[in-house]
Amino acid sequence: MNRIFLIVVFLGASFHLWGMVGDSLAVRDTLHRELKEVRVEDESQLRFRSTFAGSDLLKAKDIRSIPSFLGEKDVLRALRLLPGIQSVSEGNSGVYVRGGSAGHNLFLLDEMEILNPNHLMGLFSVFNPLSVGSLEVYKGNAPVQLQGRLASTVLVNSAEPDEKNSGLEFNLGTISSTLSLIRKSKDGRLSLVVGYRRSYLEALGMLASPFLKDENNYFRNNQYFFEDFNGKIGYHLNAKTNLSLSWYTGQDNFHFRDEVLQYNATTDWGNQSILLKLDRTLGAQQTFHSSIGYTNTHSGLSGQMLENSLNFSSYIEQYQWKNRLEIRRENHLIQSGVELFLQESTPVKMSMSYRSDTALQHHRFSNAGLVVFLGDHFKSPSGKTLWYGGLRATANASLGPYSYGTTIVASDKIAKIWWNVSPVLSVSHFPQSGRSIKASFSMNEQNIHLSSLSSIPLPFDLWVPSTPRLQPETADQLTLGYYVSNDVLNWSVEGYVKQMHHQQLFNVITDNTFSQGFEDQFLAGKGFSYGVDLTADKSWGIYSAKVRYSYARSFRSFPEVMDGEWFNDKYDRPHDFNLQFTAKPNETWDFSLLWTYASGCNLTLPSGRWWMSGMIMNDYDHFNGFRLPAYHRLDVSADWHLKSRVFKESVLNFSIVNLYNRSNPYFAYFRVFMGENRYNLQVKSYQISLFPIIPSISWRFKI
Repeated sequence: MNRIFLIVVFLGASFHLWGMVGDSLAVRDTLHRELKEVRVEDESQLRFRSTFAGSDLLKAKDIRSIPSFLGEKDVLRALRLLPGIQSVSEGNSGVYVRGGSAGHNLFLLDEMEILNPNHLMGLFSVFNPLSVGSLEVYKGNAPVQLQGRLASTVLVNSAEPDEKNSGLEFNLGTISSTLSLIRKSKDGRLSLVVGYRRSYLEALGMLASPFLKDENNYFRNNQYFFEDFNGKIGYHLNAKTNLSLSWYTGQDNFHFRDEVLQYNATTDWGNQSILLKLDRTLGAQQTFHSSIGYTNTHSGLSGQMLENSLNFSSYIEQYQWKNRLEIRRENHLIQSGVELFLQESTPVKMSMSYRSDTALQHHRFSNAGLVVFLGDHFKSPSGKTLWYGGLRATANASLGPYSYGTTIVASDKIAKIWWNVSPVLSVSHFPQSGRSIKASFSMNEQNIHLSSLSSIPLPFDLWVPSTPRLQPETADQLTLGYYVSNDVLNWSVEGYVKQMHHQQLFNVITDNTFSQGFEDQFLAGKGFSYGVDLTADKSWGIYSAKVRYSYARSFRSFPEVMDGEWFNDKYDRPHDFNLQFTAKPNETWDFSLLWTYASGCNLTLPSGRWWMSGMIMNDYDHFNGFRLPAYHRLDVSADWHLKSRVFKESVLNFSIVNLYNRSNPYFAYFRVFMGENRYNLQVKSYQISLFPIIPSISWRFKI
């Protein structure tokens, strides 16, 4: 209640603030203007105009055009509809881009790094759909200042306040409500974007109490909530200087109890980020940008059953100081910069107690680093060719105290320094009007690793920095593309190939987890992926359609797994297809339809069984050798725009997820049934599905 009270007070004070700013001043962000001139001629066609192959842009209207899920338009759900990105997210919170894993993506919200971008075990993202203005993604090939991950960089930007989107907006959904405040002062010097969201699943348990017994009231015995609060304040000090402050804080909490079994369990996770940025125009052709940022993510689990208890927590925090100078010279935009970072990580802090026995595990790592980069956007004199060349150098130091075996490093010493140089080359050629050809190549590096502690979609994720025994991950990616844009049809085809080195796999199933070194629980290997992405967009009259198809393969190899043989990655899904259709017959109604299809993900299941010493033993002949049935579903949505004298905008949304009630596979397993004798066995397969047909209604209004 204290948080809600503070937020209400903050919003009320914000309304009063606009009359307190004096002196009108028209200031335009020079960086935004110059980048548009070099890279983007039409923001709605970033795929066609960008220098980089594998880049896409979604605006707020694109995000709001997809069918709602439980009453909300989700940002990451819209992202997953893009080619080369897994379109299916049920029961899995990860984003998988062109063969990369869930930890190979860099998420930036107003330049703040967000390490865990999910709520409700992946059903919602942490990005407030009402305050988001645009989403830009680079799939493996990006400018050097946006590198740092192997698979993608996702830029989520808050809305730019203007007369059209200004106001206080609410969305009352099925399980949560969202609000945003977007305002700009009359003189243009002060701007504000604020978003808040809160679920109310626990309220359902209270409302159901008069009608259900406590043992039958699921939401009373299993309490869950999530909330987030984000914002950005911008202020124009003078004609040459802009200041901005951005922040995000979010929290999920789930509590389960069973009084019969005397079992209690609580899990929680969340992120906090803050960033202060200065933009300074040094001259007609030079701009300097400097920012100081902090981010952290944490997850925890505690459980108790009778006399047994388990406590697990994972935590990482990061401080960053970024400086970038941009110089414009005729057909060049040169970007150079220096970054410093400090990381403090406790990937595992675990204690287990069984009656009188207790086992403890605690690991902590510290890292500091320096990043230097230089890049140049260059446009040929004819204007038909755009070039980009860049170089990024990284020094990542693992700091003491550090110990492994007989190696002991004091707190004032450096245990190990990892050096890396990452080049980026890209070219985009326009042979004739409405056509472009692109080629991009980059060698990416990642100094932080994400390892999942569980196969279930709870965020028991371990963020581990590079250590003397855990080498930074690297990847080499080549992307080629051909794009056509005209009045009849916009379409494109992109092909890519990627090699990944020093991939990390957390080997959680060990006999001596508590006695061996933490770094010894990781397996190092390699990966390989390739694929083709096809897109087609068509609009005619009141109708529009988007088609996205990807053929993608992803493989891994670890010396300790199947003697180093290549095997399918868990999320190697050859076919990924989605069709989005929208119609706007009049000013009152909007209709949308989304059909998705994807090959099933891979599991490791037994291929046979035999008797040994009176027990049934499983036989495995391949890792990830079993593919689940294909996934497909149909979602529909309708927006009813209501006329109102009270609200600037009032919209009722009706949505149905999984319209034909497909039982899509989330997990599969086998059960063995005994017959009349020990040699008479019957094996049956079972499938677990998560979501049946789900209707929802929500109301969005703006004042």
